Amino acid sequence: MDNLLTRWCDSKRTELTEGGWSVVLRDDSPNSKSSSVNLDCEGMVGTVCHWPPDSFEFQFNDVESGRVLVLETKSFDDKQDLDSYMQALLNRLQADQGS
Repeated sequence: MDNLLTRWCDSKRTELTEGGWSVVLRDDSPNSKSSSVNLDCEGMVGTVCHWPPDSFEFQFNDVESGRVLVLETKSFDDKQDLDSYMQALLNRLQADQGS
């Protein structure tokens, strides 16, 4: 399936994995236009879900405690806007985990 999240994930997969993230894209539902990606790294697990045309839900949890680190719903209709948001979010999460 081709949607904004899968395009973003495909363009960032190498960068993410080199940065310590495990990336598992889920877009295999033949009856749905939605997709999701699991983004996990040491200390946290996360999922980003996309419901076209522009709804995204972001959830990241601490591995040890299960505490919710992020639970947000946003709208994006442009890959660059999604990329800017995701880069800032992942940087913030990793910085918070390091403190």
